[in-house]
Amino acid sequence: MALKDRKILGGPRTPIVGNVDAELQVGGEDVSAINPVPVTAVAGDDWEIITIRNAGLNDNDKTISLPLGYQYHILSIHVIFVAGAGVDRQLQVDFRDATNATFFEIRPQVTIPATTTYIYSIGPSMADDFGIRDAEYASVAMPPTMIMNAAENIRVYDNNNVLATDDMTVVVRYGRK
Repeated sequence: MALKDRKILGGPRTPIVGNVDAELQVGGEDVSAINPVPVTAVAGDDWEIITIRNAGLNDNDKTISLPLGYQYHILSIHVIFVAGAGVDRQLQVDFRDATNATFFEIRPQVTIPATTTYIYSIGPSMADDFGIRDAEYASVAMPPTMIMNAAENIRVYDNNNVLATDDMTVVVRYGRK
């Protein structure tokens, strides 16, 4: 058995026969009791969910460093970008290794006009990034399995570097183990 495999223990492996109702029951009995398939976790495979926030003012370039001692599964990135005067901004998210070399990047297809606030929700299974909803909201897809190691980092920035005093809030939600 490989280190990351899960061993399935006990319980019948037969299909459930009958209609499952809204309470997830068949004939008044819970589906989980009819066909239990317990999964035994591998030691050290317990994920802890963490949310970090960087809301420092006058900063259009933020780097979120991942501390030593863990592996990370990036679940979502939420960015509120307040653009000052000037020209359009282009948000970019770089996933970088311990040497700051980019191994994956995201560049939403919408740009941020001057003197505008945009809110980006970046995560797996997001709808699209082709347009703005409600005058300020963009959804942006990212890979569902963005696993990162300790000492790697996520850089969120205006790749046009129009105005270093723009305000940007970055909230990253991740699992760590």
